[in-house]
Amino acid sequence: MLVKRVESDGTLHLTQLGTMYPGNFGLGPVAVLGDNETLCGVLTHGSEHTTKESPKIWETKPGDVPAVYQGPLTPVDECAAAILAAIEGPGFEHYVPASLPNGLEQKALVMGKTSDVDTFLSSMSELARSS
Repeated sequence: MLVKRVESDGTLHLTQLGTMYPGNFGLGPVAVLGDNETLCGVLTHGSEHTTKESPKIWETKPGDVPAVYQGPLTPVDECAAAILAAIEGPGFEHYVPASLPNGLEQKALVMGKTSDVDTFLSSMSELARSS
């Protein structure tokens, strides 16, 4: 997601990136990546659940926009088992599957995105524009 607008009270208005609409994530913690620091926040729809952006969120149907990720998906039972193991086990970060079919470790992928945010965001913007 990308920041579309910042209100005087610090409220951020987000816009989609590819098929990742802010409303699809519901209420939860987010990290806002800035040029010089990272801020913690909470993703919400606020007190109003209808805005001019709402129809885009709820009218999006599978197949309308190609998914950003087109590769193989992890089976539901494997995801469920991994979620249970994460809840019951130690640690904070869990990657399922641990590596992608091409052999790339998921953690390395995430670390690459966060270590060079500008390049990652530029790549995602180009991908969104090309789809």
